[in-house]
Amino acid sequence: MSRFNNIHQLIYKNKHHILSILLILTSYIFSLIIFKEVIVTPHDNLDNQVPINHIVSNIFRGNFNSATYMLSGEIKWFYIENILYPINAFRIFLDDKLFYFTEEIFKKLLAYFTFFILSKSLIKNKFESAICAVFFSIIINAGNPYGYGIVMMPYFLYLLIFKKELKTKHLLIILFTGLNSSLVQDYLALCALAPLSFLLRKTQIDYKLIIVFFSTLTTSLVISAIPVILNLFLNADIHRQDFIFDKQIFNLSSYLTAFIGISSLNFYSLFFLPKKLLFFFLIVSSLMSKNKNLLSLIFFLILIYILSIVLNPNLTQNIFKEYFTFLSGFNFTRINKILPFIFSLILIFNFNIMKSKLGKKIIFFSCIFVILSIQISITSIEVAKVFLKNNFKIEKFIELKKKNYSTNSFFKAYRFVTDKTNYRSNRLVFKFNSDKSFDDYYKFSEYNLIKKIVKDDRVISVGMDPMVAVMNDIRVIDGYHTIYPKNYKIKFRKVIAKELSKNDAHRKYYDNWGSRVYAYYSDKENLLIDFNAAKNIGASYVLSSFIIKNKSLKLVEELESMFIYRIL
Repeated sequence: MSRFNNIHQLIYKNKHHILSILLILTSYIFSLIIFKEVIVTPHDNLDNQVPINHIVSNIFRGNFNSATYMLSGEIKWFYIENILYPINAFRIFLDDKLFYFTEEIFKKLLAYFTFFILSKSLIKNKFESAICAVFFSIIINAGNPYGYGIVMMPYFLYLLIFKKELKTKHLLIILFTGLNSSLVQDYLALCALAPLSFLLRKTQIDYKLIIVFFSTLTTSLVISAIPVILNLFLNADIHRQDFIFDKQIFNLSSYLTAFIGISSLNFYSLFFLPKKLLFFFLIVSSLMSKNKNLLSLIFFLILIYILSIVLNPNLTQNIFKEYFTFLSGFNFTRINKILPFIFSLILIFNFNIMKSKLGKKIIFFSCIFVILSIQISITSIEVAKVFLKNNFKIEKFIELKKKNYSTNSFFKAYRFVTDKTNYRSNRLVFKFNSDKSFDDYYKFSEYNLIKKIVKDDRVISVGMDPMVAVMNDIRVIDGYHTIYPKNYKIKFRKVIAKELSKNDAHRKYYDNWGSRVYAYYSDKENLLIDFNAAKNIGASYVLSSFIIKNKSLKLVEELESMFIYRIL
């Protein structure tokens, strides 16, 4: 009986943590209820990070040549930014799927507990601290999760504000975080913690602590960035040097809408509109208050936005291409990765200074609404897509996909979707399945058959994600890479040159950016891809989501969702 009472007391004592963790896991629970599997966002995630990490896993397990599976062998180990992260050691024991979800949940929980430690130290209220911590965890992990450096920001600020000296355990945490973080992606935002700590620290600033903290962090980040640094010395000509950004250097309207949190309306943005409205409310509320911390945070927020404008790539890239070529393609506006953290801090202090119980309830339920709206967004969008696919007339569904309604035509899309004549019948089908789960996206069983056919030969994918082949240990000539040799971009362009000449959007996307080395096309009935050029850079087979009529190709196998051709 005493053991039961102890457990009950433990649960009661930590009820705020239990409820918070349930909120953090809402997205998984909701997805499992609807689809019986977890839906994942493919963009910049399944189509890039996971396949690259799969190659990292292969390297850690002893297959040191697996990096050459990508882009006709042009990708070397030092093109993989996270290759030296110590966290990769767990890939030896965990398969790709288990590692992906374990790390994702770990980052969310880490963000929650680090922010809770900071928040509790600032406002001394566990319940409010827990809600703010969930809020921070969710907004930085919506879609593609941030790196460990951003996740650990609350703990780092806690050290800078409340500690008189850094002990060995603190230094080890800083060191390990830096070794698993990105110098390119995270460092500028982490540097912004120094002035932020000056604004919030009540006692005299300890410059020795600041120096020790950033020396340790910088050293560890430089070590983790050795592949990037090696790349600059061994092969300075990378595709990022040709990046061309929007010609408009100071797009004031876009910065203004980003600042106040109001943007154009589309279906996806509906789920994030509550967050933007809450941000807008917090800014107004803070400006009306006389609280020193809130006013300091608003000042800092404005400063970061000004820096984002000043450091606009359109301005900096012109300077770097002329004088500092090794910085070409580096995006200094990544300093704005600290913004979600600043808004979360503003939320804490608004909670703290609010005297009215009604006001606290409004903030609390607004937070819960924002958290839940973001948590259900990915699954809800997939539900809508599957529902329309199952119930629309085929030609109408194709028409809807082709229209690709922009943010400014949301209401046109709404009228199209609510038009009863577009549906097959009045009896709607409510059967939900998706190809956006981890296993379904990578089609392991089908690609296992493909692997037996193509063996060690290379493939090019048409109308499908080429990184799926990489995930299945199939050698490719195409893919999505943040760093690769500029000369390969030129070579691959011959494969799609005719397609690019017919489609200005595809041409600008490839020539001005080019990280997605894809077999772009406009009309599958009139395909202009040069398969002989693809053969010249290593491709022996073509994987296609549709039938291709081309004299250079011979159909080898027809599977459930794709066709396999050999290049003659």
